[in-house]
Amino acid sequence: MSAPDDSQDKLRRIEARLVGLRKNADGQLVSQSFVTELNQALDSLEGAGYSATEFRPSEPTMFGNRAFTEEPVVDGPYFRAKLDAVIHYLSGRRT
Repeated sequence: MSAPDDSQDKLRRIEARLVGLRKNADGQLVSQSFVTELNQALDSLEGAGYSATEFRPSEPTMFGNRAFTEEPVVDGPYFRAKLDAVIHYLSGRRT
């Protein structure tokens, strides 16, 4: 088996990170650490030459401190919609 093309390998790794996030981002609220990880994956995607602006969560409308947590949280359905969109985009580029 030959080694994968470096650019294809990077894209597969980015997609794997995103799928991992999606599988673990459940609930009505998602912690900021998930958003940070998503943004890092999107930075990697942009570093590979893709535009990812529309997949980034819009921070001014999504962050808020809840009385029961010290970490900022994100609306879960909104966050998962962003993740689903970028995963769908990446899976569609192979067809």
